[in-house]
Amino acid sequence: MKNIILLVLAFICTGITAQSQDDSLKLKNVSPEIIDDGKMHIAVFTPLYLDSAYDAQMNYRYGNQMPRFINPGLEFYEGILYAVDSLERKGLQFDLHIYDTRSANAGIQNVINHPDFIKMDIILGHVNANEARIIANFAKEKEIPFVNVNFPNDAGVKNNPYYIILNSTIKTQLAGLYRYLQKYHALSPVTVVRKKGSQEDAVAKMFTDIAAGTRSVPLNLKFLTVGNDAELAELQKHFKGDENHIAIIGSLDVNFAKKAAASLALINQEHPVKVFGMPTFEVIDFSGPEYKNLDIFYGTPFPNSDSNENVKAYDELFKKEYYARTSDMVYRGIESVFYFASLLHKTGENIASSIGEGTDVLFSQFDIQPVLNPQTMQIDYYENKRIYFIQKKDGQVVSVKY
Repeated sequence: MKNIILLVLAFICTGITAQSQDDSLKLKNVSPEIIDDGKMHIAVFTPLYLDSAYDAQMNYRYGNQMPRFINPGLEFYEGILYAVDSLERKGLQFDLHIYDTRSANAGIQNVINHPDFIKMDIILGHVNANEARIIANFAKEKEIPFVNVNFPNDAGVKNNPYYIILNSTIKTQLAGLYRYLQKYHALSPVTVVRKKGSQEDAVAKMFTDIAAGTRSVPLNLKFLTVGNDAELAELQKHFKGDENHIAIIGSLDVNFAKKAAASLALINQEHPVKVFGMPTFEVIDFSGPEYKNLDIFYGTPFPNSDSNENVKAYDELFKKEYYARTSDMVYRGIESVFYFASLLHKTGENIASSIGEGTDVLFSQFDIQPVLNPQTMQIDYYENKRIYFIQKKDGQVVSVKY
């Protein structure tokens, strides 16, 4: 696997071209082949760290090792290559421009200041907060849509209808969780288990604000503050009886979430409790014996479920080529480039006003909606509001619901 990835890095250094994949790849729910005489220009920013990976003589610096910091941007790039192939099969003609955000000589500011960059029809970026802000400001000035594919934050951007957040913010995640519980567990007591901290206070305030603004019957919600170890003795008296209790672990701290979930698993042996968590639950391995028989739920805009035929098709192709399972960031590269390139083809120069109207989806539906500034009632940015909920038990996915 490492050797193959190193070859991909070397390939990037020699130039960006479309990659032809296995002809057996069959996709569902996409439009038929189309003919287009014009070309689209799509810019993609991603952290490839090529300057760090190679010296001036193009010698790879890390031997047979692959530093972990390279993986996310490289995996996103791998996904882009699969999207390129699938788009070309549809007959789309386009120029794809890949920019390494960690390049010493071609930083983001230098790239967007180049006269040729104005010809871009859409910009996609795997970015951090500062990068998102810089590109979003440029996008507003030049009226070019910019899709932030990974960073779940507005990055301080306001009054910018050309900025699109694909990976939903924590506020949207919590609003989705509240609606999910209203839909499926409206009568159950809900306890938010939290520790002291500014992040936990922010999460609690968001829940309080969501409850105050709901148009439906509010949840029976209470907050329980415990110590950093979330010990069983602190929790068990709050989850007694035969009621179907709901516990929300209201902290983004992964270590606290693990400890709280383990204590709740012990309670679940005698008193039924379902555990809901923050988006950070996605990175936790819940297959250990300390979580045995515990139903665990968390939200994500990108479920990438094996029940999806396109997910399975790409995963089989990726395994054949890389001898590994497809990562979430590979799927993100495939999905975002395929979706927005297809939308660009259909809408052309009207893409900015049609940003939520895409129909060519591979893995999951998007619900891209404007976020209004409460003071001005103007659009601050657009955001994907579709949150799916993954249910796991003993580390295995049981269901994916919206």
